Amino acid sequence: MTTRTLVFTVALAAVSAEARGQDPAAPPAASTTAVAPPDSTTSGPTPAAIPTPATIPTATTPTTTVAPANSIASGSASTDIPMLDTSVPDAPAFTILGITPSQITRPRTPNEAGAALGTAIGMDGKLHAGAAIEFAPGLLLHAPDLNEYQHIFYRIIHNAQLSLGTSSSPISGATTTSGASSPTDLAIGFRLTIYDPTDPLLDRKLMDAYKQAFSGRPPPVFPTSGGVPADFASDLQSKISKLKSDAEKKAWNATSVQIAAAYLWTSPDSSLKSMSRKGWATWLIGSEALWGWGQAIEVFRVINNTSAGIDPGTTLVAGGRLVVGGPRWGVSAEAAYNHLYAESPGTNDGWGQATAAVEMNLTSSSWLEISFGDTFDKQGQNDRFFSLANLKWAIDSKRVLLQGN
Repeated sequence: MTTRTLVFTVALAAVSAEARGQDPAAPPAASTTAVAPPDSTTSGPTPAAIPTPATIPTATTPTTTVAPANSIASGSASTDIPMLDTSVPDAPAFTILGITPSQITRPRTPNEAGAALGTAIGMDGKLHAGAAIEFAPGLLLHAPDLNEYQHIFYRIIHNAQLSLGTSSSPISGATTTSGASSPTDLAIGFRLTIYDPTDPLLDRKLMDAYKQAFSGRPPPVFPTSGGVPADFASDLQSKISKLKSDAEKKAWNATSVQIAAAYLWTSPDSSLKSMSRKGWATWLIGSEALWGWGQAIEVFRVINNTSAGIDPGTTLVAGGRLVVGGPRWGVSAEAAYNHLYAESPGTNDGWGQATAAVEMNLTSSSWLEISFGDTFDKQGQNDRFFSLANLKWAIDSKRVLLQGN
């Protein structure tokens, strides 16, 4: 294995571990997703397999009103303070299905991808509920090394993610007889980070530190569940942790562009030939760093669900948020317009929302958030914007105002 491939593999493993909220230096936990250790006897430019995360963040259905996902404590006279959801779902297929899979299959080869697909669709053309698959299509054929990753083409291949899921469909009034197939939903999703200059794998100083870690040292032993090798020297761990901490402080108000989309079908008898469209969704989130003092965030989201029990139709959300602050505090103001294009024209609706918020870092794992806001001009709702009922406080495990948090 070449040094640049080894550096890329270990660096990506560390980044993946941190994304899962794990300590990169901690011993690996048991996982259903096995990652084969690199073959230390291999020579030449063949890239190593990319380690895959054992779990992904919980996907939540995007809505105009979002409660903090990591809330430790909260208080409010009203539990309906509207705040823009500025995140793109990690797995759009699971989001549009409204499921949180306990186990996710992440194939790393074409053969594994074929086997995974077989868990969702049988040889008889029937859908099997309960499948959850997520993978990067480009990585099934080629895993870039560190040098290749510096080029945008390979980064797009690496960062493009597909998700596929199936679940039992809650079709209203649907009945099945003994031996008959039940209704099943199928969703396919796509997610891509188009631009992200704060990507740790683009940080030359950080990558040089990883490269130094293997200079004159034998290849480390990779844990089968991913993450940093157990024999990673403590002095190097300390140096790399400091570099990452410095990079995170500089990138608190990062510029980025992310897109995602998902399509949802339903089949009354679980057969492919009986499938019909049930819904679709698209997300476009952009953020711009405002020098060292702020961040501007733009949100555009469209969700169509013709079978929704409440407000069936297409909902559009377009808005923005301005954040002023620093790595340990922030003040924000946001506004958005929502429009429901209902199946029944008489129930079409359009309304606005506005919220102001303050957040402060109390400890390394807790943030105090105070927000004030409400929706207005919504059908059937009394407009009492300037009311104490619209004041809320919460203590969260991470900050919520910045893009993607």
